[in-house]
Amino acid sequence: METKIRENTDMWRIDVIGGGIAYAVTRKRDMAEFFLQGDDASEFARELDNVESLHISAASKFFDMTWNQCLSYVCEEYI
Repeated sequence: METKIRENTDMWRIDVIGGGIAYAVTRKRDMAEFFLQGDDASEFARELDNVESLHISAASKFFDMTWNQCLSYVCEEYI
């Protein structure tokens, strides 16, 4: 099954597995990991896409955040 890196910052690595049927996420500071598949993976992808689109909107709370802070906002609830 094909794996692609979606994000790879100094704090986070997000791998997309099988075209989005699963996600593997690693928090690099302590190497904590979680794995999502099926409906959970789809919801995670929607949340990530939503934060990504809001990050460039000056009216959004995400606008003044670093990208790592945005990723933490989405990912921390799963670890």
